[in-house]
This record gives sequence, C-alpha cells and structure tokens, in this order.
Amino acid sequence: MSDPSSPVYQELYTSTFSKNYKRYGSLRKKIHTLIDEILARPFSATEYLDYKDGKDLRGLRSARIDRNFRIIFCVWEEYQKKTGKTIPLLSQSMQEKLQKNSIVFITVGPHEKSYRLQ
Repeated sequence: MSDPSSPVYQELYTSTFSKNYKRYGSLRKKIHTLIDEILARPFSATEYLDYKDGKDLRGLRSARIDRNFRIIFCVWEEYQKKTGKTIPLLSQSMQEKLQKNSIVFITVGPHEKSYRLQ
C-alpha cells in the first residue's frame, strides 16, 4: 500500500528518451527500476545540475544508472520555479499540458551524451 502523504508524479518521456531507452536494451531493467525510484522520490539520490561541459543544465536533475550511464530528467514544478525556461527536447504544446506534479524524463545514455541532451 502506498503512503497517502507522498506525492504522486505524472511521468512523461521525450522522444529522445524513448529512442535511447530502446537503444540500451541491456540496461532496460536497471533503467526501469531507477525510473520507479525517481517517481517515488525524485529529490533523493539525484544530482541537481548546473553547468556541465559548457551547457546550461540548470533545473535538470541527473540520476546514476551505473558508473557511466545517466538519466536526465526534471521535476516540472521545480524547473519552472528555478528557470522559467522551456524544457529541452519537449515541445511547447506538450509543456503547456504539464501539471505541476509532472516528471519529464529527457534522455538516458552514457555520461557524455546524456549531459549534451542527446
């Protein structure tokens, strides 16, 4: 039974995330497990990003799958408050439909590619 006091998050995936999820078939089980953990506790064991390799990633979060692979995501309400920008790789029309309890999974992949939002 879930804790009624814990927030329930709506999940949304960019096409880049979905494409990469299919690409890294050997990691699908780990990715799925980590997604479940993020949806349950998005601020626990995740890194708030700032600037990485010259790219402005403020408002986004990173979660470690293993030594080299990351999931990049954002909690919509936090992202809006801190940046006021649109979410990378998500259309404006989709962003207008987001609820404040949405978590947007932006990309998944090797460290270097994920921080470039590829």
